[in-house]
Order: sequence, then C-alpha cells, then structure tokens
Amino acid sequence: MIVPAVVASQVALMATEYRERATTFAAARAAADASGRPLLNIGCPRLSSGTYPCADVCLELDPARLVAGESARPTVGDMRRIP
Repeated sequence: MIVPAVVASQVALMATEYRERATTFAAARAAADASGRPLLNIGCPRLSSGTYPCADVCLELDPARLVAGESARPTVGDMRRIP
C-alpha cells in the first residue's frame, strides 16, 4: 500500500515541476524576445526531459552535454565567472 502512494506522490511532484519549468522558460523566452536580447540558459536541459528547449546561449560546465544540445551558442563555462 505504501509503494503505490509514494509512486503517485512522486508522479504528481514531477508533473508540477514540469509545468513550473515550462511556464518559467516561456516567460523568460518572451522577456528575451521583447527586449531583443539573447536568452541565456545556465546548465543545458537534458534532452530526455523534454521540459524546455535550449536557449539562444547555453552555459554548461560539461562539454559533453553541449554536444547534444540545440543552442545557437553553446558555451563551456561557469556562471560564477560571468563578468
């Protein structure tokens, strides 16, 4: 009885997180488009998640994740070192 309840709660949590990520990305995309500036994504999204696409610029620590992304400007780097 406990296992199905735990699974159900995890599925509900994942669905909520998915919606929040998609909504936040859409708002960020709209703000970037309205300002005429590129959208920067810190950490490339996993292709398997399908939550949101790559942004115009994707800043990622792991070069291997940039290879699979679709960003126009994939960049290896650390957000703590952005000037």
